[in-house]
Order: sequence, then C-alpha cells, then structure tokens
Amino acid sequence: MDGFFEKFSIYDFFNLIAAGIIFLCGLLALGLLELTTLAEFLSKNPEMQWVLFIVILGVCYLIGTFFQQISGFMFEKKYSHSITSTILCNQHSVLNNQIKLEIHQKYARKLFQEKGIPFSGDCFSDLYCEYYFAYCSYYIQNQNKHHKSEKMRGLRGIYSLLATCFALLLAASLFRIAFAVVYSESIVCLIFIASTYLLLLLIYGHAYKENTKYWVRMVLGVYETCVDIDMRNMQKS
Repeated sequence: MDGFFEKFSIYDFFNLIAAGIIFLCGLLALGLLELTTLAEFLSKNPEMQWVLFIVILGVCYLIGTFFQQISGFMFEKKYSHSITSTILCNQHSVLNNQIKLEIHQKYARKLFQEKGIPFSGDCFSDLYCEYYFAYCSYYIQNQNKHHKSEKMRGLRGIYSLLATCFALLLAASLFRIAFAVVYSESIVCLIFIASTYLLLLLIYGHAYKENTKYWVRMVLGVYETCVDIDMRNMQKS
C-alpha cells in the first residue's frame, strides 16, 4: 500500500499539478488570465491565502487530469501503440539490434506454444506483438524487476503532459493573435510567445517519442535478463 501511494505521488499527483500550473502561467502570459481581482481579494482577506492556495492546487490538479486524458489519445493510442505493435517485426521493430530481435522472436514463439496460441511462420501481427509486450511487462513486475522501467514510464508521463499543455497553449495563442488582429492590437509579442509554445511542443513531443523507445527496449531487455536467470537456475537445479 505504501508503494502504491509513493508511485501515485511521484508519477501522478505532482506531474498533474505541475502541468496545471504551467498552463495557467501560459494563459497569464497571453493575457487570457486576470489576477487583479484575486490580488484585491487577498489584500482584503489575508487570512484566506492558504485556502486560496489549496483551491488553486485543486484547479491545477483538475487541469492536469484533463491533460492526462487528452495525452492518452494524442500519444498513447497513436504513437505508443505503433511501437509496441511492431516490436517483433523484422522491418519496423524498435529493437534495432538484429540479434536481440531474433532472441525475442524465439521467446515469443516459445511463449505462444506454451500458451496454446496458434502461430505459424515468421509474420508477427500487431495482436501477437501487443500480447508479447504485455506479457513481458507483467513478468518483470511479478519478478520485482520493473523499477527502472517505472521511472522511464514516469518520464513518459511528464513529457506527454507537457506536450499536451503546450499544444493547447499554442492553440490559445493563435486565438489570442486572431483576436488582437481584429481589434488592431500589437501582435509582435504574441507571435514570440506562440513561437515559444510551438518550440516547446516540438521539444517535449520528441522527448516523449524517444523516451517511449527507450522504455520499450528497457522492458524487453529486463525480460530477457530475467528469462536467462530463470534458465540458469533451472539448469542448476
């Protein structure tokens, strides 16, 4: 139970609040968020600052939760699935080492045979690849060897949240620029802010993609090590 709350606080609660804070600061930079009324309220009611602080954290957490749902659609279903569904394929596998690829193909054939899953030939469909990767993930968790992969999963979560955050801020900045053009306001500063959001979106989007590749390789590498250890233990016994 303690381990569950520890993982939740690191990978979920803090990340979600941080994403919400960044989003609100981004709206503030665009002039879409006004703090004058809030400052006046605090000046008249200084005893409410802690209550207001908790409320703001709650709002940031809710915003981060919203981002988490969007990022699951934007990144997990599209990019992560495209990687895990081809891990055993000869041409599109994230395993760029041919020897490692052949090892995991051999492990997969043996696994399918033991599970009674019909398989023939060398063509691994997305269903077979997804099943094999899920099995590897559950296996290393059961062996309590998933700590490094969990840390990388946490980084993936941070990158996906930040990429989603800056994608929405970019959309908001384009709306703000259009509003400024209609009302003949200066847009130089707004264009700079929008460009910054675009750059950060590209940076964190790329970081998410690269970290996903490392995460998948980490899971498969740890699984391979666990299988080797199990085989040596069986030979000794």
